[in-house]
This record gives sequence, C-alpha cells and structure tokens, in this order.
Amino acid sequence: MPDAFLAAVQTLNSQDLYVWPKFLKPRSRIPDFFEDLDTALLEKLSQYPVLRSASGHLKLPCKLVYVPQNFRDSGDSPFTLCKTTSSRYLARLYSDDDWGVIKSLGALEMTPQGFVEDLCSFVETRFEEFRTKSLEWHSGLSLALLRIIEQDASHISDLKGIRMIHLMDGRWVSANEPGLLLFPARAGGAPIPPGLDILELHHDITNDRHKQQLLTNLGVENYSVERICNRIGEYHATMSPLQVCSGMLANNIVRHGLYASNAGWTASSGKKMWFVAEDGTLARGEDLYLASCSTEPSRDFPKELESEINYLHRDYLAVLNQHNRSFFTNWVAQEHSVNLIPRLVTPTTGSPFSLSAEFKVLLRQRTGIQVLEFLKANWSHYTAWLGDGSSRGPRDAWEESKQRLLKVFRNLQVECLDGRKYPLEKTTLPFQHSGKWSGRLPSGFSFLSVANPEDAGWVFLRFFGVAAKPNINALLKRLSGIESGSTLDEIANIYRQIQVGHEPKHLKSIRCGIPCADQFVLI
Repeated sequence: MPDAFLAAVQTLNSQDLYVWPKFLKPRSRIPDFFEDLDTALLEKLSQYPVLRSASGHLKLPCKLVYVPQNFRDSGDSPFTLCKTTSSRYLARLYSDDDWGVIKSLGALEMTPQGFVEDLCSFVETRFEEFRTKSLEWHSGLSLALLRIIEQDASHISDLKGIRMIHLMDGRWVSANEPGLLLFPARAGGAPIPPGLDILELHHDITNDRHKQQLLTNLGVENYSVERICNRIGEYHATMSPLQVCSGMLANNIVRHGLYASNAGWTASSGKKMWFVAEDGTLARGEDLYLASCSTEPSRDFPKELESEINYLHRDYLAVLNQHNRSFFTNWVAQEHSVNLIPRLVTPTTGSPFSLSAEFKVLLRQRTGIQVLEFLKANWSHYTAWLGDGSSRGPRDAWEESKQRLLKVFRNLQVECLDGRKYPLEKTTLPFQHSGKWSGRLPSGFSFLSVANPEDAGWVFLRFFGVAAKPNINALLKRLSGIESGSTLDEIANIYRQIQVGHEPKHLKSIRCGIPCADQFVLI
C-alpha cells in the first residue's frame, strides 16, 4: 500500500496537482486491519522527494521550510522569498489547511529567529531587490517584525543590524549606524544642518505607522528642535579654536548658527557655539563683531577699530531677509555675546575682567570728550560694567574688576571750558546758567566742555565722580581770593554759578562768604 500511494503521489506531482496531502489526513483511531497504514504512508513518503519547493524542484520534506501566513506579504508570498531561499521554502502550491500533514512528513515551520536570519541575508545579498519593494510591502514587513518583537524583545538586537532604514539623503542604513536617527520633520520644518551625524529618515515613512512603531523600537527618535540644537552644542564642544574653517566645514558651521538662531535656542554655559569669522578662523561670539549688513561695517562703528577687530562671516546674514536678520542679530548678541559695538571688557562674561584692547585704542586715539560722548550714546550697554549692572560672576572678583575699570575712566584727561585738561573725577558738569567764559577762567574751575550739558543722558558721569552742580564753598572761597586782574566776566560767571547751584542749606555760607564791596566791583 505505501508503495502504491507513493507512485500515485509521484504521478500527481508530474501533473502539477498538489492536492494529495488531503488524502493523508489522520483518520479516527479505530482498531482494524489498516490501523498502522497512516504511519507507514508518512514514513514512506518522508523518505522521497515528494514536496515541491518554491524554486519548482521536488525535495525531501525534511529539506523544506513552511512559511506561515504572518511571514508573508499581501500577495501571499514570503517576505524573504528570493533566489537564495526559494530552494528551501515550500511552494505556495499547497493549502495552509494541509500543513498538519506536511509537517508530519518532516517539513519544518519557519520560526521568528529563522525569519530574522533570512531577512538579514536577503537584505545583504539582494539589497537592490529589497530597496525597490513597494511601500505597502515594507509596511507589511514592519508589521511582521513588530509582532515578533512583541513576543520576544531579544530579536531587537538582530534587527538593529539590518540595513532597512531609508534616509532623507537616499541612503539605507541600519539602526546601528553611528549618529542620531531622527524621524523626518513635519512639513515646513527647518532642514537639519549638516555635519552633526544626525540621520533624518525619508518622508516615505510619514504615513506608515507600522514602520514608525518598528523603528521607534529600534531607537529612532522623534524630530526635536531642542535635540538637534543640543547636538550642535555637543559637536561644537569638540572643536578647537585653532581650526581654520573653509569650504564644507565653514558652510556647516554657518548653518549650525542659523538653525540654532531660527530655533531661538538658549544654550547652557557648557554648550557655547563656535562661529566662522570673516578671516576664516573659528572664534567664540564674544571675540567677534556683527556688521550691520552682509558686506560693510556699520557707519556708526568707530573707524579706528575696523582694522583691529574680526567680523562674523558675511554668510550668516547673506541668506536672511530683513526680519530674520534682526532676529539673528539679537540672538547672537544675547545668547553668544557677539559684539554690536566695541566691547568694553574682556571677557564679556564672568569675572575678573579688564579693559578691552578695543577700548584702549579708543582711549588712545580719541579725545576725552569724544570718549564720554561715545559712552553716553551706548550707556545702556556699558552700564553693566560701569554702572548699576548686577554681578555676572563671583561678587568679590566682579567688584574688584569694576573698581579697577572705574579708576581708568576717573583718571581720563578731559577737556574743560577753561581750555585745560583735568582728570574726569575732578570735573563738574556745566548747567543752564554757567555761560561761556570770556578770557581766562580762574584756576580751580573745571567745567566739562560737553555739548548740551543739561541732557539727562549725562547722568552716568556720576559714576566717575563728576559733580552735577558746582561746589558752592569752592566758589565762595574763590571770590574771597579774587585776583585784581580778574575780568568782570570772570567774576560774573562765578556769581551765576553760585546763583544756579545754591540750595537753602548754602544761604548762611553765602551771606558770610560774600566779600566786602570795596574788594570788587558789583555789576
């Protein structure tokens, strides 16, 4: 009987009829003459090549692998079917209902581990075939793999080594690829700047929730502006100021700055960025200046310093419209201390600090009054170090640095109305009725020769010891010792100062201090 059944099977196989396994389905166990027939038939058939492989060849049952439905695509073909595996896979000519019989003949069922191994081999040896599969096929594969790792997460490590992640730049990589894998930005999101080892996935994953879930399990992260900015900070922390930026590297660094600016990123103290300078070097923001446009320094910027400083590279501003330029300017100044006007001190953050090289040039090449006018125009910025600004470093070191800096300006030689120069701290600010001195101003009177002395903007001079009003006692003393050669204008000016500068508390001193009429002529 077994031999006859084998011959029948061989005949059916030759006619491409694969229904014969249905005739081997187990019968009810009834003791009779044929009770051992089923076993004998299975044993006989298992020793002959009676099952057809996916490649079309007849094989011994034990040499074939049945691929269950959860490892097959929507067309009922195994995901991993290819020239290499077709000789091992059971042909899809057999009904799934016959699997029990086929299994009894010795055929093997594909396991999750076997599927992962075959997938790895398929991708490695037939990558182009894998890459060009439809999006629907890839989504179905992702669902199959999701089910595997839901049952046994140990497979994740193997899946991470398979090159099945499609990137925005067209490459396919594995989850083990060095770098940060991110899902693509939403529509309108800023492109990720280059040079950061950030791998952005292709947009074809956007509507594939199965693949999204799978790759999340493999370590792909959601697109995050903050994550990208932190990556910029981490990358810049590895860079050296001695590097010369040119070509691709310079372009990358510029794009890092523009991305972080657009994100409004607030860097932590340990993640300060490097910037490309106009001369091609790398520099921290506090060592650079920002021009008012992409090609020329600001007209208001001191000409004396143009050859002394280094500007931020023009490429930062070249790609921005007017609105974005304004935003970028504020960002680099506030977050990275890029200078918009001559820096007063170095370093501009922390303490101790000292007078900057730029300001030393201004002090050498400008008159004292010109320096004061420059401070007045920019006092809102410089007050942080010279005025009421709060400490930006250890309090004691900050205060010590501030006092040294104030001393420099208090000793600044400034022009006064008498044509002479005095230390700034020894001067007085003129006011409304001080008038113009004609002839020689008596010694001891050092009124600053500034324009519009009543302007409230000069109030900052108090930090340098400049008196806002004349010293009444000094004026009275001057009248008492008036020289016979003094002109009437000189004497009249002293009286005007007393008249304007006195307060009620000075009246007694004035009455006692006015000299007798025979000592001078009253007008």
